Amino acid sequence: MKKIKVGEIEGYDVLYLPERNAIFCKNTVLPFNIAKEALTTSLDRLEVPSKNLTIKIFPISIELGCLTVSKNDAKQIYRNIQKFKTNETIKKSACTNRCI
Repeated sequence: MKKIKVGEIEGYDVLYLPERNAIFCKNTVLPFNIAKEALTTSLDRLEVPSKNLTIKIFPISIELGCLTVSKNDAKQIYRNIQKFKTNETIKKSACTNRCI
């Protein structure tokens, strides 16, 4: 399975798993859409029952269980994932155009 390092949280690598559209950090895999929702929601917490995880959202940080990340760092991780997705789309498009 392909793993792309997109950042760090408290010294732990944050990896994007494209085949699952998920992020991995410190023994937890979180669907990308839930991580994205943590950045965009107006709620102060998100429950992820399947992971037995509560994401607490503060004005300047986000707590993912026992890990805390600043909102600025979380946004940078999000941008890194979006950049990877864009580059992969461009690569696929270029191959499709050349391979026809």
